Order: sequence, then C-alpha cells, then structure tokens
Amino acid sequence: MATEIRPEVSKKSEYYIPKDRYYELKHFVMQYKEFAKMYVNLVHGYQHPTPTDYIFINNGNGHSDPTVDAAILTTKLSGYMDQIISAADETDPVIGPMIFKNVSEGYSYDNSPCDIPCCKETYYKLYRKFFWLLSGRH
Repeated sequence: MATEIRPEVSKKSEYYIPKDRYYELKHFVMQYKEFAKMYVNLVHGYQHPTPTDYIFINNGNGHSDPTVDAAILTTKLSGYMDQIISAADETDPVIGPMIFKNVSEGYSYDNSPCDIPCCKETYYKLYRKFFWLLSGRH
C-alpha cells in the first residue's frame, strides 16, 4: 500500500516541508493506533510501562516509580494523539479525518476505503496542508 504522493514538493508551495520532515511525520501518524493501544492499557491499568515504553519517558530524576512513569507516558501519548487529530480537523472538517485514516492505515487516494468527495488534486493539496499543520505542532 504505497503512497502515490511525491515526498518532496516545491519550496514555493504554501505547504512546503522538507522531504525528511514529511517522512518523519508520516511515520509518526502511522504510529497512532499503537499510541492509542498503549494509552488505553495504561489508563485502564492493564499494564505498567514496559522497558520499550521508556523511550517516551524522561522524568530525569533517576528513580523508578511505575505510577509516575505511567502518568507521564499517558500524558505524552494523549498529547501525540491530540496533535494528530487537531491537525486533521483543522485541515478540513470532512476530508481531514479521511486523510488521517488513510495515512495511519497506509492508504493513498486511489486505494482509500473512504468515499472521498473531492478530486485527487484537492485531496493531495489538503494532504500537504495536514502535514504542514502537523509539522507546526510536533
């Protein structure tokens, strides 16, 4: 499920971001389901942060407190998810959520499970706007 969009657009574009930043943000959005799963598990007490979760935690005090670590991690995960959703909502109230779904699940305009109510050109302009907005948040 490869994306059909060119990763690098003209610097003259109103929604220009560097190619590497685009890829960074794309992979950030693709982690959304994992962020949500970790968040639910932590909030509902199904698990404490695992050693791999500690890449998100930097409490800096050198002490381990699973409750504090879980609180820090849930706050960070919630912030990540809010950044993504708010960028999608600000992009466009109708197309934004479709762009979010397509990016997070690895779809392009052509193979999207959504019934996209605009042409490909409009979709990809909003797609670039989504990443431009997200770049300012993350």
